[in-house]
Amino acid sequence: MTVDGNEHAPGLHSTTATANHKIDAAVASRVADTIQRRQRVIAALDRAEAHGHAVSIAEITRVAAIHRVFLYRHRDLLDRLRAMQTAAPTT
Repeated sequence: MTVDGNEHAPGLHSTTATANHKIDAAVASRVADTIQRRQRVIAALDRAEAHGHAVSIAEITRVAAIHRVFLYRHRDLLDRLRAMQTAAPTT
């Protein structure tokens, strides 16, 4: 019996700890990937804005090497892109 009064199979605690560590590592990796993708999108938007380039979802996703769904999941980035499209002079 354990300290909390429950019976566990031998090695269950270490197996659970290992599984939790793997989950934590996977979550940390996913967060890091999302941060890197956001940084690439922001850099692409900054470059387009600095050079006065017309922006489109297709162009930003190509330059930032992301899937367009990423923009739809990160509404602040999509809103910035749309604001840039609205502000862009028409020819």
